[in-house]
Amino acid sequence: MACATWLHSSQLSRALLPIRRLRTSLLPSKLRRFNRFTSTSTTRLITSSSPFKRPLMAVNVQAKRGFSIKEDEVASPADLYFEAPLSIVEYPDPLLRAKNKRIDSFDENLKRLVDEMFDVMYK
Repeated sequence: MACATWLHSSQLSRALLPIRRLRTSLLPSKLRRFNRFTSTSTTRLITSSSPFKRPLMAVNVQAKRGFSIKEDEVASPADLYFEAPLSIVEYPDPLLRAKNKRIDSFDENLKRLVDEMFDVMYK
C-alpha cells in the first residue's frame, strides 16, 4: 500500500500515465469496465503490469482443519525396531518420502532409539 501511495504521488506516476492509458486500451471491454470503477492507485498497479499476464482473480482457499485419526497410522513396536549401529539414509532414498506414523507411547525402546539417533547425528 505504501508503494501504491508513493507511485500515486510521485513524478514517476505522471511519467507513466501515457503507458497506463495505452495498456488500458489494450484490455478487453469487460476489464475496461472493471478498470473504471477501481481506485486510481490500484488501477495503476493493475494496468502497469505486462498485458500478456493473466488478469487478477479472487482465489478461495480453505485450510485443512482439525486432526483426522483416519489418515494417521499409529506406529507399531515392529516399526520402532532397530539394530544398534544406525546408518545415515541419504537422499534420494524412498524411505525419506515415507509418511510418518503417530507415536502413542514413549517407552524404553523408543528412548534407546532416540539416544542412538543423537549419537549418530553428533559423532
